[in-house]
Amino acid sequence: AGSIHEHGFRLNPCCSQLLWRMRGCLALPCIAGALLAPTPRVTTTLRQSQAAPERFERADDAERLAKRIETVLARRTSRLIVVLERLVDGHNYSAIFRTCEALGVQHVWVVAPPPGAARFESRSSLRRKAKAERARQYAANDANRRADDQPVRAGSRKDRRRRKAADAWTADDALDAEHAVHGRGAARFLSVRDFASHAEVIAAVRAVPRCELWCSDLGQDASVLADGAPWLRGPLPHRVALVFGTESTGVSNDLLAACDRRVYVPQHGFADSLNVGVAAALATSHVLKLVGGGGDLVEATDWVPEAPDELRSKWAGVLCRDEAQLAAIRAAAGDVAVLDDLRRAPEFRGHTGRPTKLTRRAEFRKRRALEGSSGSSSASS
Repeated sequence: AGSIHEHGFRLNPCCSQLLWRMRGCLALPCIAGALLAPTPRVTTTLRQSQAAPERFERADDAERLAKRIETVLARRTSRLIVVLERLVDGHNYSAIFRTCEALGVQHVWVVAPPPGAARFESRSSLRRKAKAERARQYAANDANRRADDQPVRAGSRKDRRRRKAADAWTADDALDAEHAVHGRGAARFLSVRDFASHAEVIAAVRAVPRCELWCSDLGQDASVLADGAPWLRGPLPHRVALVFGTESTGVSNDLLAACDRRVYVPQHGFADSLNVGVAAALATSHVLKLVGGGGDLVEATDWVPEAPDELRSKWAGVLCRDEAQLAAIRAAAGDVAVLDDLRRAPEFRGHTGRPTKLTRRAEFRKRRALEGSSGSSSASS
C-alpha cells in the first residue's frame, strides 16, 4: 500500500482493511520462498585490499622480498589439489605448473611422470633432438667411409634418411628451452608429489580429510563448470582433487571409475576438446571459486609434505641472491605486513636494454652448438 501511495494511487478503505487482515497469509509465500531458496555458493572473490590496492611493492624497500613471500603465503590454498595423469608433453607440464603457481594452488600431484628433465621438454623438442642425434651418427659414418666405398645413391632409402635427419628445424630450440625454464621456475614454489600408479594416487586422495576426487571428462554425464548450474545447489566438498588426463585419451578408466564427480568446461564450437594446459587453467580457476580458499595452508601431515614455515624458508632460498640477503629475509619472515597487490614495481618491469638471463642462455647454447658443429666438420676434414 505504501508503494502504491508513493506512486500517486489511492486505495479504497475496504481494500486497505482487507489487505491488513491478510498480511499474515501474504507473508507466507515470502517466508517459504526464503526457506526454499538455494544456499549461496562459497566463492573466491577479490580481497578488499586487492579491489582497491594501496600497499604495493617498492624497489627501495629493504623488506621487499620478505613482504612478497608473506603475501604469497597468505594467498596460497590447500583446498584444491591438481592431479596430472600420464601427461607426455613438457609444454603442458610447464603451462599447468605456471597456472597453479599464479592462481595460488600449492599442491600438484603427478601420476607416472616422464623421467628426469624430460618432464619439461615438448615432444617436438624431443623429436628434434632425436633427429640431430641421427644426423650426427650419419655424419660420423660418412666421415669413416673410404675413398673406394660406394657412395650413397641419390633417392635411395639411406639418402632419404640422411636428408630427413638433416631437416631438423633448430630455430625453436631456444623457445622450447625458455618454456622449460619457466616451468621449472614455477615448480620450485609448489609442493609436487609423484605417484607411480593410479592406485597410489587414489589411496592418497582418500587419505586427505574431507576431500573428493573430481575428474575432467567430456562424457555426457559430466557436470558442467558454469555459474548457475543446478548441481551447484547441493553441498560442495571442503577440498577437491581435480584430475586432468593425458593429451590423447584423457583421464584413465581407473580414475574415472573411482572419482566422486566428473566435470567439464563448457564449449560452444565444433572442436570437442581443449589443450590440456588450457582446460586446466579454465577448470582450476572455476573450481577455486567454488571451494574458496586462500591462506588456509595446513601444517605438515601425511599428505602435506611442507608446512607453511618450511615453504617460507624454501622460497627465501630461491629468491635471495646471497647469504646476507637470505639471513635478512628469514629474520623478517612473519613480522612484515603483507602487500595489497603482487604486481611488481615499475623499476623491475622496464627493459634496460640488456639481454635477459634467458636470452643469454639461449645465445650461449647456440654458440656451443655452432662450436660443436665446426669442430666435428674440421675433424672430419
